[in-house]
Amino acid sequence: MKTRRLFNRILCLALALLFSGCAAAATTANVVVLEPIPVAETPAPLVPVAAQAQAGSLPTETLLEPGGEGQLVQLTPPPDAVMPEPSASTWEATEPEASASPEPTEEPTPTPKQTAKPSPTPTYTVEELEEYVDGFVNSKTINLRKGPGTDYEVLGEYERYDELLVTGTCEEWYRVKLDGLRGYMLMEYVTIGSVPTPTPKPTDKPKATATPEPAPTETPSPSASFSEEDELYLVAQVVYKEGDSESYVAVANVIYNRVQSSRFPDTIYDVIYQRNQFSTDSLKSPSSAAKAAVQQIFVEKNLLLPAEVLYFQSASRGTSRTGYNYYATFGGNVFFYK
Repeated sequence: MKTRRLFNRILCLALALLFSGCAAAATTANVVVLEPIPVAETPAPLVPVAAQAQAGSLPTETLLEPGGEGQLVQLTPPPDAVMPEPSASTWEATEPEASASPEPTEEPTPTPKQTAKPSPTPTYTVEELEEYVDGFVNSKTINLRKGPGTDYEVLGEYERYDELLVTGTCEEWYRVKLDGLRGYMLMEYVTIGSVPTPTPKPTDKPKATATPEPAPTETPSPSASFSEEDELYLVAQVVYKEGDSESYVAVANVIYNRVQSSRFPDTIYDVIYQRNQFSTDSLKSPSSAAKAAVQQIFVEKNLLLPAEVLYFQSASRGTSRTGYNYYATFGGNVFFYK
């Protein structure tokens, strides 16, 4: 018990000395005595120290005066005291940096699909003939087309001497009608007029139902040969190209009949080179059989066909031909008369 009282006295003495020292320091530091500050139930908002110092209201330390009753002592720093500048980073509220909004991405504009333009329907003007005229094909073969141009659909294929009716013109094309079809043919392959027909002799009128046997060919004598400059050599070349061993004589006979006919040119050369009649391109040297056939017909006058038989075609195309009468078949060719 005594020890405790002694401890309390020493503690009081120490506190008295402490407060005495603080009072003396306050006197030399221009101590200002303030009225008691009531303690607010709600704490005042926190104000930065630097801001209070600039406003002249900074209490550096508040102490109870020894022996005072409820009086507060405010310690004021000396006038020459340098106050630290407030750190903006300490008190200033840092506003969150606004995150950069991503710029809107422009959606690519879809490229419109190009619609294929329909090809325009070709147009053409046909000059109608006041009177339709007869005509015939003058080419070995020719196509009948749906329109006046080689790009149009082929309606049919026709041969030399096929008869037709010309109904109009369109530039270099004829509009024609044949075999119940209407179409177009190039003008250069069509001849206006009737097909030349020989007048058959009553005594030589062939029998359409009879198929004659080809006459045996004789081997020409050396004296009957002819040179390349001779027209007969040209005939042999054409016979060799247009016929075969079984039809050489008949082909040569057709050429002979045309030379004799009033409906065809008068010379061998003109008959052979009449437009679109015989194949005269790339003629080759004739065989001995072709020469013998020409010798039989043109030199010996040993004829196989009647005078009115003036036409022939390949046997692969059959034995019928519009406007013609079938006569006979020799080898790979079929022969007709009108």
